[in-house]
Amino acid sequence: MKPPQRAQGATILYLDPSLRSHQGHHANVGEAITSAARAQEHRVHVAVSQSKSDVCEGEKVFSRNVYSDMKRNPDRLIDRIRLKMATATVCKEVRPLLRRIQPNLIYANSVNAVVCEGILQALRTTYLPGRAPFLIAELPFRCEPGPRHFYGQQLAAMFRRLKRSAARQNTAVASNPLDRFAPITVDQQTASLLAQTVDAEIGVLPSPYAVRTRRQLVAGQPPQPLRIGSVGHQRESKGFHYLPAIFETLSNLKNSIQWVVQHQNDSDPTTLEKLRQMQSQGFQIELIDEELTRDAYEQLLLGLDIILLPYKPEHYQSMISGICYEGLSQGNIVVAPRHTSVGKIIGEFQPLSPQFDEWTVDSISTALDAAIDSAASLNAAAIQGASLFAQAHGPDAFASAIASKAVDDVAFKAF
Repeated sequence: MKPPQRAQGATILYLDPSLRSHQGHHANVGEAITSAARAQEHRVHVAVSQSKSDVCEGEKVFSRNVYSDMKRNPDRLIDRIRLKMATATVCKEVRPLLRRIQPNLIYANSVNAVVCEGILQALRTTYLPGRAPFLIAELPFRCEPGPRHFYGQQLAAMFRRLKRSAARQNTAVASNPLDRFAPITVDQQTASLLAQTVDAEIGVLPSPYAVRTRRQLVAGQPPQPLRIGSVGHQRESKGFHYLPAIFETLSNLKNSIQWVVQHQNDSDPTTLEKLRQMQSQGFQIELIDEELTRDAYEQLLLGLDIILLPYKPEHYQSMISGICYEGLSQGNIVVAPRHTSVGKIIGEFQPLSPQFDEWTVDSISTALDAAIDSAASLNAAAIQGASLFAQAHGPDAFASAIASKAVDDVAFKAF
């Protein structure tokens, strides 16, 4: 029998239970992946939170709050019962999708154990052995135990249950979901930590970001004033409270720097008051407090020469930063903590960009001062690095990587 010719188009089911709006990193990643997959002639169906806004693409499916489930301790009986009920809810919500869409591949973005296991249960109860679509699930969070979440512990418990189930089931009458399940995360450091936590192999595939316009190289010295931005959701672990002191440390450059600070209503009021006082003292500080549209946010990033990420290094040992990825994608100079997952990816695509070693005003200011001093050459290197980043981790490369599983499934089912 002659093998069938490989099919060119596949059906991909893109799931993101936390996607509620057309703004933010979840929306950006979703747009990047789905647009690239469609450009490669794959059919894509998107399923998101039931509380999504009408302008956000996607079918309203998921009722669970992914982040609240992470607070449940799987070692406590009552939490274990609640987690089991939440998993059953996800299974119930996903199963009709599988029957209606008949996907060749499922990509689940930014999920926890509850969503992951719920999808796997839906696959096991919907398909005959060996016929389930491939599931790629991105597991993005820190694995270290913390007082506010039990993400790693929940995943470890999930893998133990799946392995026990696979060991005792009759493969002739039941599908083993682990055979067609690929858990991934965005960098090797996080993957290694997560693999140790769950005793399973974790793949690495950095999330892409949609970039419609990349910064262009302009010959000569960088423009004056130099625009340096701290953007995104501000909180203490991101060093927001350090900004006034950093600006003050570099006060000798205040006439040649335009500071741009995006903040929210819940940002630290003491820090905001200090920044407003510095505005009255002659510092060029632009405070942006309104919720930006997708296009306005992109224009904000494009207008920055340097993105400052004064993040707490201990917090980002195995955490990613969407703003970091956006800066690398668009060709901004990015200054961040060196010995972190964030610093590692910057070192790969912007090896000359200065980073800081300690979470202190002096260390952060020293790195930023060096970036300002070499802005012209670093700008050229950052724009070149953006092209390399797009080739390695851009939407097209990402969509090709995940869709290969879907195309294989089309060919497999054609026999």
